[in-house]
Amino acid sequence: MTANESLRMAREAGLLGLDAEGRLERFRKLAYEAGVRAEREACAQMCEAMRPSEREFDARYYDACTDCAEGIRGRSNA
Repeated sequence: MTANESLRMAREAGLLGLDAEGRLERFRKLAYEAGVRAEREACAQMCEAMRPSEREFDARYYDACTDCAEGIRGRSNA
């Protein structure tokens, strides 16, 4: 069920007034943003986990994994 569907159903059931609807929408946005941040961090950690343990082993691959993780984390700060 999408956020719009749940809001529509709550309105039809008479559960939401203007004030409650605004609070619910703000909560939905905060929850969504928290999920996006958590997913990005999980992806960044996966990039770091793929890095070789020693930089000297393969510097280009090590740097690519590091750049990937930093790029993903940077999107959360944009």
